[in-house]
Amino acid sequence: MSTAIYVRSARPTPTILARQEAECQAFADRAGLTVTRCYTDTGTERDDFQHMLEDASRGNITTLLVTRPDRLSRSFATYLESIDALREADVAVFSAQGGADHHQSSIHAQATLGMATYEEFVTDEASD
Repeated sequence: MSTAIYVRSARPTPTILARQEAECQAFADRAGLTVTRCYTDTGTERDDFQHMLEDASRGNITTLLVTRPDRLSRSFATYLESIDALREADVAVFSAQGGADHHQSSIHAQATLGMATYEEFVTDEASD
């Protein structure tokens, strides 16, 4: 079983990225998972995210840890595409802060609703 962590921040702030990685590592430790790689992106570039998806499609990852679902994407559509691609690659996705496996349909539905609500809130705030 190969477990990876994905961390992302809009700003290249080492403390934010280190905190996200530490939260995911703590989750992995509690779950008895051995982390083999950490993918890191800053700013709007998502090169390591694409590398992670490629590794997942090759079967190099079986479990992916993020601190929160929005680390995969803040865009509702992109989040769903990401979860679907990971599901197709048979990769379990867990949120360290929620512990939820995003493959489970009820969790996927809750995450979908949460992401849609968040995206609507951000859009409303930006238009004010």
